[in-house]
Amino acid sequence: MIILAGSGMMTQGRSVEWAKWLLPQEKNAVCFCGYSGENTLASEIKDKVPFVKIGKSKIKNRSKICVLNSFSSHAKVNL
Repeated sequence: MIILAGSGMMTQGRSVEWAKWLLPQEKNAVCFCGYSGENTLASEIKDKVPFVKIGKSKIKNRSKICVLNSFSSHAKVNL
């Protein structure tokens, strides 16, 4: 299954709910494209912190993490 969810910082929305389900399982992968601000849930996941806090829950971060640096919200311009 592939899920595309907004909120690159993972501060709100469906991406946070999916993270609760995806992170504890080693068979899952969470991929990021683009920037994630410091001290956000997204940055903690990308930094492979062993446990992340989502709401009042402490979630084990066991899923595979991939960062797709080739994608960006900023268009490249050749002048």
